[in-house]
Amino acid sequence: NHRVQVFGPDGQYITSFTGDAQELSKWAKMTVEASSETKKRRREVRSLESEWRFAFPTGVTFDPEKNRLLVVESQRHRIQIYNKVQGYQEPQRNL
Repeated sequence: NHRVQVFGPDGQYITSFTGDAQELSKWAKMTVEASSETKKRRREVRSLESEWRFAFPTGVTFDPEKNRLLVVESQRHRIQIYNKVQGYQEPQRNL
């Protein structure tokens, strides 16, 4: 259940975020580089994709000045930032 759900003003469910941090932050990279054992273990892993996802998201805020959503995680000690795409509209689906 490591996700952030978004609801509209009327309480209707809109979407969920599960995280997609495909690159380590500069601080995380420094931590990995500082430990040869950590570097070795990371090379042995088939896929690091599970690190992209949220691990215990604990805080969410919207920055209206920069039009972005910030999600804080307690397990991975990071903030994932989502920039809102300007002018984006849902495509119309005719079924």
